[in-house]
Amino acid sequence: MNNGSPVTSGISSYNNAVTPSDTNTLADDFGEEKKVTKGIVSTVGGAVALHFADDASSIVLTLVAGTEYPYHVKQVLATGTVATGIYALY
Repeated sequence: MNNGSPVTSGISSYNNAVTPSDTNTLADDFGEEKKVTKGIVSTVGGAVALHFADDASSIVLTLVAGTEYPYHVKQVLATGTVATGIYALY
């Protein structure tokens, strides 16, 4: 099941569209049960700034559109993120 997004996932069966935020974590946006992703994907590639689940400092990665990345992410930051159509995979 997914939320009607254009994304179909091999990593998971459910996804949520992510609005990058420098203040809100995924738990703030989607609830405590979805505080860490199984992966992320974007429909338009580019840089994405994020925090991994292990509380590491933020890192900027380049995503290729449509490619699923098996990253355990807790926050997608607005500052430094250019990619759009980002989905959290659960």
